[in-house]
Amino acid sequence: AQPAYENLFGLGVLSILHIQYGQRREKYALDLEANRLFSPNFSNNLKVQFYISKERLIKRELQPDDIAGIDVLTLKEVTLRKSGIFGVFGTQLGRWSMLSSGIKIEKYKVQQSGLLPYFMLRLNIDTMDKFPFPTSGHKFSASGGFTSKSMGAEKSVSKVDLNYSCALSIGKYHTFSPKLSFSFSDNPLPEVEQVYLGGAIPEERYQDIRIYNYIPFIGLPPMAFRGD
Repeated sequence: AQPAYENLFGLGVLSILHIQYGQRREKYALDLEANRLFSPNFSNNLKVQFYISKERLIKRELQPDDIAGIDVLTLKEVTLRKSGIFGVFGTQLGRWSMLSSGIKIEKYKVQQSGLLPYFMLRLNIDTMDKFPFPTSGHKFSASGGFTSKSMGAEKSVSKVDLNYSCALSIGKYHTFSPKLSFSFSDNPLPEVEQVYLGGAIPEERYQDIRIYNYIPFIGLPPMAFRGD
């Protein structure tokens, strides 16, 4: 459920309440977003987001019991929660590009709690013809960020993410959308920032507030591989 109001305070501020509930996955967010802050002829973007996310994972492990001569199925449940505030300011570059910078302060809890302040810089270039099912165009995003002990984090980490995708249509009914993703960090990442490969979880609008950084890969189970 995602109710929205496009003219909060009579200032053209877009407010969106995002409610996503499930037995295994929950997301709640409040977005305040404004465009054309300083001039009606020049596009800027200011966004503030408050969010709470929760995800419950059940891991199944099948282990042989040599003494009893049977296989034992063990179920392990892990619940991860996080909440935070995310602020970003961006400016339009040309017709299709947006350069933005912001900061995210996040509190997460797996078996123990941690605090993750994170400063980021992001460049988005998007020429896709429509959303969410484009038939032509390209999409590129590059983001870099860091956190440090001086900012209140447990350890210093720098991270770079690059993503490129395009839509290629053949005929009237067939569209292919290949995607290339690259991530790099100079130190081991906390669990909430690592990259997880596997499963068929689609790309979502609220990527910044999701618990895990999923890269879909049909044919592998969810979270089959993870890394920094």
